[in-house]
Amino acid sequence: MNKSVLDDNIQAAVILSSIFRSAYGPKGMNKLLVDNIGDTFVTKDGASIIDNIEVKHPVAKLLAEAAETMEEEVGDGSKTAVILAGELLKKAGELVSEGMHPMMIVKGYQLALNKTLRVLDKKSLKNSDKGVVKSLIKTALLTNDYLTETVYEAVKDTSVEDITTLKKRSRGEAVVVNGVVIDKERVHPGMPKKAVNAKILVTKTPLEVRETATSSELEITSPSQLSSLLEKEHESIKEVISSIKKSGADVVLCQKGISDQAQEYLAKNGVIGVRRIREKDINYLLKATDAKLVSDLTTIKPSDLGTGDVYTERVGDERLTFINNCPGGVKTILIRGATEQLIDEVEKSVLNALGVVKAFRAEKSYVPGAGVIEKIISNELLKKLPGGKEQLSYTAFAKALEKVIQALIT
Repeated sequence: MNKSVLDDNIQAAVILSSIFRSAYGPKGMNKLLVDNIGDTFVTKDGASIIDNIEVKHPVAKLLAEAAETMEEEVGDGSKTAVILAGELLKKAGELVSEGMHPMMIVKGYQLALNKTLRVLDKKSLKNSDKGVVKSLIKTALLTNDYLTETVYEAVKDTSVEDITTLKKRSRGEAVVVNGVVIDKERVHPGMPKKAVNAKILVTKTPLEVRETATSSELEITSPSQLSSLLEKEHESIKEVISSIKKSGADVVLCQKGISDQAQEYLAKNGVIGVRRIREKDINYLLKATDAKLVSDLTTIKPSDLGTGDVYTERVGDERLTFINNCPGGVKTILIRGATEQLIDEVEKSVLNALGVVKAFRAEKSYVPGAGVIEKIISNELLKKLPGGKEQLSYTAFAKALEKVIQALIT
């Protein structure tokens, strides 16, 4: 590879690494970012920085992808990944300038990586008691004890996959709801405001007259024909509502629309209806309520219905529908705050913490933070160096880890 091209590649990685370095650790500084539409916001979250900066250089893109992968797999550590990769490339560039062949550098780095994995396995701690989980959450959040307790309350007896979040601008702190919170309200004011121990129908089928799959024309020549057509439409809606009522359902949670006629009939029959629910929330509702997804609304069985308490509550300027006290064990962390920027940052922190808990439960082990494990690994690497020229890049690997510690504390 041409020396100038190599230098350019390394420089791109170092520049990206420096952006993360200044936002790293307890003394890290916030970044003022401007998105594509000109909105500005402040953050020090690694994933948010990656999402909102334009990375064009191929090598810098590789580091950005490494950060995204770290965020997806672990929920945290994106800045550490980029800073370490930047330091490794910087030291590799120095070794190339001194005449070392890239393949020899790779060999030394691989030897150091293999030793690092063995040290991590040896030094990892296996303890899943309450205090450890709380410490992991607090480290990921880098915030107050209240939010740590809130996230712990959500995860202590629930799988991370069964926890969802909803953010709303309003006064108050984040709270855990034992169930699902939907950012919709009942579709008709005449419907009940609350249903305790309700039978819940979950469907993706619209409660309205369906449009035909193909376009067609219907010629109406008299008012009586129009009246007859409208009557048939009303009858089809009545048939569906009658089926819902006969099934024993007290609540209908629908991903699609609910027509005005259907709303009126549901209200007259004392059934709560909520429409336009997101796909993600439908999946959580099925899990939470133990309901089965119903496609044919004319053949509903009592066993298709789930259970739970359903009510509407105002949060900030909006009315939300709460489905709680459900048998399925799903929980919602309702994130509240005074500004959109604040609740966005809190949500990212909460998702990071949930990712860490998920990774911890999968691996069933952890290592000490605050630069301790990096120092342990560096010391172990330097105790015994390999023979040959690869010891130079092997040593550089250890020194790069120490640079991560330096970035953490400065």
